[in-house]
Amino acid sequence: MIEFKTDGTILSANENFCRTMGYALSEIAGKHHSLFVDPDYARSEDYQAFWRKLGGGAFDSAEYKRRRKDGAPVFLQAS
Repeated sequence: MIEFKTDGTILSANENFCRTMGYALSEIAGKHHSLFVDPDYARSEDYQAFWRKLGGGAFDSAEYKRRRKDGAPVFLQAS
C-alpha cells in the first residue's frame, strides 16, 4: 500500500510496498511517484494525464508496470 497527495507526492507506504520496490520509506516519502516509472514515461503526456485524472478525483485500477530502485521492472495490481 502506498499513499499519495493528488499531485503524486508520496505521503506514506507500508513495509510490503517498500520491500517490493527496494526502497526504505525514508527514501521515498515526500518524493514524486515518477520515481517508480521510466523517465521517458514520466515526461509523457499519458503520464501527465494519469495524474490529472487522479488529481481530479477519478478512480483508476489496472496492472501497472513500474521500476524498482535497482531499475528492474515490477508489475503491480493497484487502484
